[in-house]
Amino acid sequence: MKTFPCSNVKVGILAIVLAAVAASLPDANAGEKVAIVNLPPPVTLAILDRFPDARFTEAEAETENGVVKYEVEIKSGGKDIDIEVAADGRILKIDD
Repeated sequence: MKTFPCSNVKVGILAIVLAAVAASLPDANAGEKVAIVNLPPPVTLAILDRFPDARFTEAEAETENGVVKYEVEIKSGGKDIDIEVAADGRILKIDD
C-alpha cells in the first residue's frame, strides 16, 4: 500500500483546525461572559430605555440555533432584574 505523506499532513492539519474551531464556539447551553462595555449598543439602549436608572452588573452572550442573545443582570429601583435581549435590541424576557 502506497502512502502519501503530504496528504497525511494535510489531513492532520485539517483535523487540528476543525478541533480548534469547534472548541472556540460557545456552547448553546452555557453563556459566555461579556464585559458590559462590549455589549452591542442596541442591547444597552433597549435596557436603558426600559430602565433609565439601570446599573449593569453582569452580562453573558448565548448562541442558540445561530442566533445570539444577551442575558444581562441589572439593578434598578432597588431590585435585581435579569433581562434577555436579542442582539438587535428586542427585549425577549424580563425576570424581576
